[in-house]
Formats: sequence, structure tokens, C-alpha cells
Amino acid sequence: MAITTPFPAHDPCPAWCVVDHRDDDPLDLAAGDLAHLSTPRHVPIVLNLTEHGWTDAAHAAGVVAGPSGVRSAEFAVVARCYPRQPDVWVYVGNEERFGLDISAESARRLHAALGQLLSDIG
Repeated sequence: MAITTPFPAHDPCPAWCVVDHRDDDPLDLAAGDLAHLSTPRHVPIVLNLTEHGWTDAAHAAGVVAGPSGVRSAEFAVVARCYPRQPDVWVYVGNEERFGLDISAESARRLHAALGQLLSDIG
């Protein structure tokens, strides 16, 4: 359920925002970096980090070790936008410590490319 209480500077929440922004909360009022956030979708994944030299970053992010650089993790997929900025961003990653923060348009292109690739490889 979206909260329509004014966001700092009285920006209304998007319909997908699940954050309870309160005008009487000093953290909300002082925020320049608070965001409207969607409900996270959690996806179990398997990563192969050896080829990319990302094993140290993954370990620091709490990704579980496995054989040959293969790691299991759970990624969250979350939409967000910031006060007084029209852009919507999509975060795909491990608890905000290891992942991608891409524009919604980029996420749409990635979605289409992944769909085509998975169709191609069966």
C-alpha cells in the first residue's frame, strides 16, 4: 500500500512506494538522500565471480563461498527514486553492498535482452 503523506519538499509518493515518509520525523526532514522505495523482490542466484576478479568484493558483501568461484546469494530487486528527481532507478544486488543501480529504461532493455538470450539458449 502506498503512503501518500508528503515527502520532504512535499513530493507525493509514487503509487509503488512502500516507505512511510513522515513530516514530523527529523530524519525525513533532514534527508537529501532519502528515497521512495518499492517492495523488494528477493531472488536466489548463483554467481561465477572467478572470471571477473570479483571474489573479494563478493566475500565482503557476504556472498556464500562455493567451489571454483561459484557463489550462491540472494539478490533484491528494488525500484527507487529520490526527492525532486524524476528518474526511477532499479537496484539489483545483495543488500545494497554488491550489485547494480540502473535506470528504469536500462532495466527494460536488460529485461528484453535477457528474455531474448534465454529464448535463444532454450
